[in-house]
Amino acid sequence: MGHSPTPATSATASIFFELDRFERADDNRLVLTGRWYGVRGRRFVRPSLSLVSGEDKLRALADLEHKPWAAEEGEEWHAAFPCTAEDVAEVQLAVAPDIAVQLPDPGANGSSPRRLEVVPPPRPTRRAKPTLARRSPKPATPDPATEPPSPSPAAPELADARRSLSALRQRVEQLQGELELAQAERYELKAAFNKRDATVQELRQARSEWEDAERDRTRTEQQHERELAQREAVLGERETALDKRGHALTDREAALGDRNRVLDQREAALSREGTSLNQRESKLSQRERELAQRDSKLSERDRALGEREQALAARPAGPRTVSVRPDPPADRPRSDWATWLQRGFAVVFLLVPIVAVLVLTKAL
Repeated sequence: MGHSPTPATSATASIFFELDRFERADDNRLVLTGRWYGVRGRRFVRPSLSLVSGEDKLRALADLEHKPWAAEEGEEWHAAFPCTAEDVAEVQLAVAPDIAVQLPDPGANGSSPRRLEVVPPPRPTRRAKPTLARRSPKPATPDPATEPPSPSPAAPELADARRSLSALRQRVEQLQGELELAQAERYELKAAFNKRDATVQELRQARSEWEDAERDRTRTEQQHERELAQREAVLGERETALDKRGHALTDREAALGDRNRVLDQREAALSREGTSLNQRESKLSQRERELAQRDSKLSERDRALGEREQALAARPAGPRTVSVRPDPPADRPRSDWATWLQRGFAVVFLLVPIVAVLVLTKAL
């Protein structure tokens, strides 16, 4: 490099930077990646790069994208610096008034990490105060031809003034970096306050929404409780109705049991009546057969009487003997009437129990 680094002070002797990558990006930026060690409790200013491009000395400030002033011990650290210059050399990174490292040329680091020791900026040298010489007797004027030319007394003072000016310029740059850092922190604080106000507003809005939701939930719970009370009342009425219905069903079952017993008794009575009617019908049928046989005999008798009368009418005239035929029995025409009368009584006797059973069934 151009000049040899100055030894680090005791405060920064344990600080070093492990360079991982230093190269030019596609968007005209110099990208720097590495890790800081020994910076626990230290606060960085906005990093700056001092570099030489040709005959020009340039200075570039780090972008605020990565917030490069926050450095953690041994954690990966990123910084990007805008730079449009093509050939750069003598690159020095400064992150604090007393912390600076000399960087290699962009792209010369390779893939292996490199440890870079801290190189603090040069201190301004005190300019020596001129001392007044004691008044002494005026010496004899030497011969100009024999006296050699003396050096100009302003040359050391000019060198001291230049060194002081360079130191002051570096100090000004550091103060500008600190000012920019303070402004960035101010912007951050302002953004943090705005974010806090927005968060407070959101919290207030959320609290308001929560209170509204709580009121809605309370109203919903009250409505739900009222509905539950109404439902319990309806269920109570339903249980009462079910109990009444159960009692009614019990009474109905008892009545049905009584009805079934009565029906069984009636069926037994009807069975007995049916047996009696069957016996009577068999008797009536037997009597009808007897009557039919009697009618058959009477018909034969009438036929025999008709033949006899015809035979008597065919005899020659002469004294006739009149025989008085007894009148036919008067119960013949009465036999049909009696038969139908008996049948009618039997039908009525059968219909009366059936009608009574139907009436009782409808009544139950």
